[in-house]
Amino acid sequence: MQELRERQGQRASVMAKEGILVVQAQSGRGLLCDDPQAFKRILPSDAEPELVGSAVREALSASRFFAPNEARHFLATAQEARSLFLQEIATVAGVAVPQLFKGMRLCHVVLTAGSMKFVPTARIKREAWEGLGSDYEMFCSSSASNQDVADTLSAAMLQCRG
Repeated sequence: MQELRERQGQRASVMAKEGILVVQAQSGRGLLCDDPQAFKRILPSDAEPELVGSAVREALSASRFFAPNEARHFLATAQEARSLFLQEIATVAGVAVPQLFKGMRLCHVVLTAGSMKFVPTARIKREAWEGLGSDYEMFCSSSASNQDVADTLSAAMLQCRG
């Protein structure tokens, strides 16, 4: 179990849409999903890099790894929490939930073995994204400053396709 936990690492997702940046933890056991119950933060897109870097670290820290029975329960209940959070994001963004994903960019962040990996994605349909591949991934040390974390995230987000 420890090996799976180490391979999975701690995870977060960062979404960007016209004026807002959404940082949240991702949790699970192998199969992961956004976990706004663990950590969520909606920031203005022009938030100070120190604040953005700090939010990414907090989301990674809040990421949860579950035992098999806990994972099943989490996945069964996560959709409701996610739906409520999407409504909150849509309200802040000033759009209806169905339009929320249009033009949205998504980047995953994975913390393993002292390194943060930023994984840019491309939106392929409504709520479905796929990674752009290892050539687009960016890295920084887990001991990097919040400014460096925010800068690496910003560079990765530029690669994302909404």
